[in-house]
Amino acid sequence: MWQILTFVAQFYLIGLFGVTIFAIGTTMRSLWLLRQLVQHDGQESTVAFSKLAWRIHFLRQLSGLAFLVFGVVLANEVFASLRTVQLSDMSLSEYRPQRST
Repeated sequence: MWQILTFVAQFYLIGLFGVTIFAIGTTMRSLWLLRQLVQHDGQESTVAFSKLAWRIHFLRQLSGLAFLVFGVVLANEVFASLRTVQLSDMSLSEYRPQRST
């Protein structure tokens, strides 16, 4: 299946897998940090909560960007498919090569 994808689609899928792995890792670290913050109270927890909020905000922006890029890549692939169907409208059986004499 990998061979039928265009280069742009392959590049996007590799990037999407990378973003997914990064998001899972960041989410796991954030949850671990939140678990640690619940156990401890103090001035340091305020700074840690703001850092946690920044991480979550960054993940939200990253997933929004990945969604927008998905829309661009999907539109490109759909229009390329439609163009291919439109250009393949001419049947090859109707094509008669001219004989050179």
